[in-house]
Amino acid sequence: MSIAFSPDTKRPNNNKVIKMENDVLRTSRCIIHMEGPCNSKHPYVLELGAVKVSSEWRNDKIAHYLLMEAFSHNFVEDHVVVTIVFCWHWDLKNSGLTMMNYQKMMTRLFSAVGLMKRATDDPDITEHPANVLMVRFGRNVPKEAIQRFEKLTFLNRGR
Repeated sequence: MSIAFSPDTKRPNNNKVIKMENDVLRTSRCIIHMEGPCNSKHPYVLELGAVKVSSEWRNDKIAHYLLMEAFSHNFVEDHVVVTIVFCWHWDLKNSGLTMMNYQKMMTRLFSAVGLMKRATDDPDITEHPANVLMVRFGRNVPKEAIQRFEKLTFLNRGR
């Protein structure tokens, strides 16, 4: 498996793009794009974007291994990594899972690399009970940055 880290020149704020290609699978390619919806408000936040694996390979734990490899690199320790698990992106038809079982599967997948469910009042996430915000605080993130992030998760409180 070859892995390349590169800055995303189309987007500012020190975004990272992780490209992984496996010569054995040839057609299986995973791009983990990390960018932050809160980057303008919080320089430590990176959003873990889509992790896609073609349907014929989904039972082989490829997404799990790709995430494990991506999170084994030190740059994640300098960031608050977030992912938003939106239910409308799920392949419920081909998976045979109920919506809540699919959510559990996604939560297990992301928790394997240290992401944990977090409460939020973000309307995009609270729009559906199956949507989930997951967060991982890197070891090198200052306490002040973590506290600042915690405040961002409840911007609508008191409105």
